[in-house]
Amino acid sequence: MPRREGRRILGSLWTSSIFSHRASADSVLLRTIIGGARAPELAMLPEDALVELVRGELRETMGIAADPTFVQVFKWDKAICQYTVGHGARLRAMDERLTQIPGLFVTGNAYRGVALNDCTRNAGLVADQVAAYLREHFGPA
Repeated sequence: MPRREGRRILGSLWTSSIFSHRASADSVLLRTIIGGARAPELAMLPEDALVELVRGELRETMGIAADPTFVQVFKWDKAICQYTVGHGARLRAMDERLTQIPGLFVTGNAYRGVALNDCTRNAGLVADQVAAYLREHFGPA
């Protein structure tokens, strides 16, 4: 959710639309995210208050008023990286330093995308770099 919307949730993923096996054909599975760098105090609310907050936000934003058939609350401290101003410059500096340390490679959600798709794509790119390095320094497998 864009900050300008003034919502208390950060967003809601329609998990069963991404992974159809996660819910029966007559239901959906939503994963709603609260807290983060914007409002870390919200994640500290008791579970029943979190569920009511989410239900209220989904009712107001999407008209979802049905009672949930299943609810599970997970709390992760610092779960998603927050790229702050200057992140791109820090990456460029890191990349420059890495050229001075042959054989050291880094990847992960702290660098070039927090989403699973970003991490998978970047892991493939880094794996290709590692393979090229190993071929160059140790010959073909």
